Amino acid sequence: MLGISTSKRFTAQEKNLSRIRVLEKERKEALEKITSEHEALKKDHEDVKKRLEASKSRNKVLTNDVKI
Repeated sequence: MLGISTSKRFTAQEKNLSRIRVLEKERKEALEKITSEHEALKKDHEDVKKRLEASKSRNKVLTNDVKI
């Protein structure tokens, strides 16, 4: 009886370790995906900021041209 109980427990332990590994892998993949999305969004944000500054500069130039 002791042998059966031990092997069942070992099997359950292996099952739990396997599940933990799967969860760790999923978490790592999710983190990598989120990190890449974050980097892409940061790049987009910088591009939008540059366009905004260019637009502000252009508006300033046009405003000065209209005043003249």
